[in-house]
Amino acid sequence: QSNLSSQPPSASSTASSRLPTSSTAGALLNSDQMGLIQRMLEDGFKELKKELNSETRWLKNEIVKNTLQTEWNLEDGLKQIIERQSSLEERISTIEQDIAAIKNTL
Repeated sequence: QSNLSSQPPSASSTASSRLPTSSTAGALLNSDQMGLIQRMLEDGFKELKKELNSETRWLKNEIVKNTLQTEWNLEDGLKQIIERQSSLEERISTIEQDIAAIKNTL
């Protein structure tokens, strides 16, 4: 999927901004032409809606993926903290034993 910021502006939205207003268009175009333009605009709208839905699904998937990755990173960090804590507790215990042995020899 492409990034939203890299999406070019929609051609149909650019084209629709160049159409005359409805009151002017009625005077310039017959009903067949107006119907054709309406269908073209509706088709363009449907296509934009499909693109929006696709981008929304992609964004939701990215959010889920990034959330899971964050959870895994936090779990790994917690495991490392617990391992370090255990290692420090062992070292403290060894130092306490050494201090007790030194006191006994004095």
